[in-house]
Amino acid sequence: MRKVSEMLLRELGEENIDQMLDEWFPDGETWEFPKREGGEEDGDDPLAVSNNMVAESISQLKEAARYVDQQGNHKTG
Repeated sequence: MRKVSEMLLRELGEENIDQMLDEWFPDGETWEFPKREGGEEDGDDPLAVSNNMVAESISQLKEAARYVDQQGNHKTG
């Protein structure tokens, strides 16, 4: 997740990439498998893991895009 975020920020032309990544990923690039209802892990179901990872990535991308947009507005506004 951290590497993908870094690549996207570079493409967007962001200057403070390392600082932003340290804020977003304070524990480094870690991933915990999502829990199913009842506390079971999805680790045994590759499709469920993949779907959850994609959903989480999209959520983080949206958050990153909002953050970059806000930073741009602060610089110009």
